[in-house]
Amino acid sequence: MKASALSLLAAVGIASAQEQCGFPVSLARSGFESGEQPASVVLPPENTPVTVTIQGPTNASTVGVGAIQVFGTYTGPANTGISVNGVPTLTDGASFVSPRVLLEPGVNTLTIRYATMDAAPVEITRSITYTASATPEVLFAASSPGDYTPTVVPFTLATKFPPMQTVITNVRVDYDGNGTFEVNSTQPTKLEYAYERAGLYVATAIVTFDDGNTGTPPVIVQDQTRVLAQSLAFTRQTLCGVYYAMKNRLVQNQIALAVNTQSPKQQARMTTLWNALANAGRLNAVATKLGPIVDGQIARNTAEMLFAIATATAGEFDGFQVRFRKDVNGVWRIDAM
Repeated sequence: MKASALSLLAAVGIASAQEQCGFPVSLARSGFESGEQPASVVLPPENTPVTVTIQGPTNASTVGVGAIQVFGTYTGPANTGISVNGVPTLTDGASFVSPRVLLEPGVNTLTIRYATMDAAPVEITRSITYTASATPEVLFAASSPGDYTPTVVPFTLATKFPPMQTVITNVRVDYDGNGTFEVNSTQPTKLEYAYERAGLYVATAIVTFDDGNTGTPPVIVQDQTRVLAQSLAFTRQTLCGVYYAMKNRLVQNQIALAVNTQSPKQQARMTTLWNALANAGRLNAVATKLGPIVDGQIARNTAEMLFAIATATAGEFDGFQVRFRKDVNGVWRIDAM
């Protein structure tokens, strides 16, 4: 599409800023907001070794709930993907949290995969037994594993009275894990919290049960859930890294590596196109003309970016869309362009 408004990019020297990752504009939830997100973040080096530690659930454990989080820590390049049963997790460069995984009664096998743009996936399995009769006395859950900051996350709290207990005398909730209880009540109504800063948060609910007898101690039960408040700037630069990796690999005639930036459905078509351009001696020239990222919209597992190509008229640019999607391993790849 023709984007005459992109002429403003000439004022910031866009032609020379080959690795530019957007120009701040007022677009909600885009990752390009001026003042709302940091202009840039430091990404892990591309040669960072990949390691994944699954902190929960424990292998061969038994749970009494029909949906659980899988969470842990990892190291790796910015575009390290982690998925559970083919569903991408939320990642921030250090921690990962899955959407709640549904379980069937009995033994369940969870398949955790991690991969990078150029490396084949590595698979880990966890065996989890779901026993409905083992329902916990306190179940505290976030409605979502997280989102880009700032974000408001609702929570639910379900309780089951322990033996001999008849009343709930207190409910305390610490949403951000700092030791301060944002909720301290006998009957809390609306459970939600606004996360302003990116990071991993362990939210805790503590419920006090009592039998009404002053001569017996109360029963105190707690449960925790994790929320990953993501950085738009981190994801924005990760996506730009995928685009520029494609461009730079094509400039160097590394077609086999450039194909790794594409989603599986794109790979055969783009390989044919790029080989045809290479055989015609035009690949380097075409790739070099691919302009900088100037704008975009980012969601949890999909994104659209706009890149600019200078026209024959000085100060005017054409804008073209490139779409991204996380694959089944959680790796960002180009899905259409």
